[in-house]
Amino acid sequence: MIEKLHKLRQHLLTGVSYAIPFIACGGIMIAAAIGLATYHYHGHMPMTSNGPDFSQLPKLKLILDIGVASFSLMLSVLAGYIAYSIAGILLFRIPRSAQVSWAPCWQDCWLDTLLRASRKSPSLITYGLSCRF
Repeated sequence: MIEKLHKLRQHLLTGVSYAIPFIACGGIMIAAAIGLATYHYHGHMPMTSNGPDFSQLPKLKLILDIGVASFSLMLSVLAGYIAYSIAGILLFRIPRSAQVSWAPCWQDCWLDTLLRASRKSPSLITYGLSCRF
């Protein structure tokens, strides 16, 4: 039992180590966009109901959107590299919703990755279903 928990922990840590750059870079880009926009407006940045108003600053809005996209893709990267650690093959697929709007649909991607990887390693589906629910 303890050996299985150690293996599970190792698989999770492998996924986390590959997801950290997405978290770090996305956070830096979001903070830089908001900080530079605040500097542009001399500390009095206009707000909307969804957060800061970037309507007059399209380049900073692009930086903000890239940071948000990085956060949205982070869960797919995490799932892909956990499956890589378990099955030994990289099965990574960007969710279709991420191509249109950066909305995360990590559950679909996670299940798809597990089903594709289970062909290589049948024990993978046991890990995946216990982690998914």
